[in-house]
Amino acid sequence: MAHADGHEVTVKASPNLALVKYWGKENHDVNLPLNASLSLPLGDLMTRVTVWPTLSDDWEGDLSRFPQGTKIRILSFIQTVRTYYPKLSFVTGRSSANFPSGVGIASSASFYAALAKALLELVGVNEQSEIARMARLGSGSATRSIPSDSWVGWLPGSHEMSFGYALPKCDLPQNWKDVMWVFDAKHKKIESSIGHVMMDNSPLREARKHRANIRFVQMCRAIQKQDWIYVSQLVIEETLDFVSLIDTHTINPYLNEPADQALRKLISFFHAQPELRPWMVSIDAGATIHIIGKSDVVDQVEAACVAHPVMKLTSKICGHCSQEVESSERLPVVPLPEERPSVSLH
Repeated sequence: MAHADGHEVTVKASPNLALVKYWGKENHDVNLPLNASLSLPLGDLMTRVTVWPTLSDDWEGDLSRFPQGTKIRILSFIQTVRTYYPKLSFVTGRSSANFPSGVGIASSASFYAALAKALLELVGVNEQSEIARMARLGSGSATRSIPSDSWVGWLPGSHEMSFGYALPKCDLPQNWKDVMWVFDAKHKKIESSIGHVMMDNSPLREARKHRANIRFVQMCRAIQKQDWIYVSQLVIEETLDFVSLIDTHTINPYLNEPADQALRKLISFFHAQPELRPWMVSIDAGATIHIIGKSDVVDQVEAACVAHPVMKLTSKICGHCSQEVESSERLPVVPLPEERPSVSLH
């Protein structure tokens, strides 16, 4: 229902699943990433945000299920957007979502993407790249939730040049889905922001940056060729890389024991049943495992790798081919191997 001034704005945004992870920052103040990342949209999951002009910034609704300080973070983001767009009025807002927060399904990404869309709509801005830049200031990975129906890349760079963009001429696979096994429905104990900070002085920082940038380019090229077998191998490689990384530099790994056991079983099955590929396994910063592939193949994987998550969610992977022209200079300049690397699965 619109408010009396008629300026209520309601928008939606979906979370995204990074198949090449953003982990570590070059600049924490404006969330500039250490490495290139690449994601898929989870279009059946949705955050809805409504904002309207008021006499002072405020946020309605129960935030008790979110980390302490969430309201302060939201209001701080609104003020940050106002520094770029001084004509933005004071606003009050509310939000809702059809999936849990803080469990490894990019709830912050979809929230800040939706909030950025809403705030910029209030000031008459609809340029996708600018919305993506503003969303990044709230949550880095939110920039990848602005292009909503395509593969999305995000590259390091300046504030003006670092934002999520639809990969050119890259079709999303048809009849694919993401089944999410949630092994802990409570909000994760370690926020992703802490993991990013811990990368600042990590001895693994530069090597991880190099591997991720190479993997980003390899995956982009494989997607353009629709080489889903190779894409699935790269995703498994990235998943193992990410698990190893967070196990090394966090005091409390995101995966609990049931999730860890399920992930090991899935990786072993991937190795033992190559005829079922392409399908892939990924995680994010939470005790949730993503199984992605053709619907019938994912069903077979679930039947073979029995697990007992506390919750299961499903999202279709769908979209259209992005035809926009992107300069080849947008790809990170990294050395590329002549042949496919071997994928360690143990």
